[in-house]
Amino acid sequence: MSMTTTKPVLAEVGRTERGTLRLAEQALWVALGVIALTVAAKVQIPLWPSPVPVTLGTFAVLGIGAAYGPRLGLATIMVYMIIGALGFDVFANSS
Repeated sequence: MSMTTTKPVLAEVGRTERGTLRLAEQALWVALGVIALTVAAKVQIPLWPSPVPVTLGTFAVLGIGAAYGPRLGLATIMVYMIIGALGFDVFANSS
């Protein structure tokens, strides 16, 4: 049994079908997603009995997955991880 979704996700609404313009649009979505993940990782909410603060990173990842779809969402998370692996200050406790 094959299940397919027919409703477009947020990143596909108003999407252009031309090649170069479509790639530029997807690159813009990825850049906005990486910025959103970086900001969400820096927002820390301290919980009193626990020494570990809560960040909004999980919320941002789930929001990107729901808004971008599986392929563009995975590409966004992978770019975020690569940027962090290169040494940029994008993670919650990085310095």
